[in-house]
Amino acid sequence: MTWLVAAAAPLAAVLGAETAALLTGLHRAHGVRIHRGTARAVLQRRGRAAGVRLADGSELAADAVLMAIGSEPATEWLAGSGVPLADGVACDAHCAAGPGVWAAGDAACWPDPRTGRRRRLEQRTNATEQAQHAARNLLAGPDGTRQAYAPVPYLWTDQYGLRVQAFGRPGGADRFELVDGSLADHRKWVGPACCWLLRSAQP
Repeated sequence: MTWLVAAAAPLAAVLGAETAALLTGLHRAHGVRIHRGTARAVLQRRGRAAGVRLADGSELAADAVLMAIGSEPATEWLAGSGVPLADGVACDAHCAAGPGVWAAGDAACWPDPRTGRRRRLEQRTNATEQAQHAARNLLAGPDGTRQAYAPVPYLWTDQYGLRVQAFGRPGGADRFELVDGSLADHRKWVGPACCWLLRSAQP
């Protein structure tokens, strides 16, 4: 398998260079070839994907091509409904999008009370927590006390028995600093406004 990445190392912008290097080595140890470049076109043969053409004109052959291109909230069905739309369903800090309308999950966009910026979180744990928060505010009634939604984002990934857990938004960190253990031991990694915990997924 070949993993085509545009950055110097996979996930470096999110994990920091040293942790990305750790995961790069992990993938290579399991037979994954990591190639730096940007795909410009999918090559086809007899109606099937046969590889990709890169920005420099070179080609990589493949039996199948999987492209990770991001996502956009599917809100077209709400056009003209009166529900406010802005990078998803535009909610207030309490997850309300209008009288009798509440939203939670990947498509809910709300002002983060900590930063003042509008945000969406595309994570399973957020979908659960935000739905619970929206339900509590809904049940409080129009005259009840509503609480602003201010979660600490959490995500994880399991790769070859290694579990990476992140709290906060590490992609915006200015630097990453190892404060305990070592990356070789998969212990703890902490950066400004975020916490990385790396440990074996095995008991």
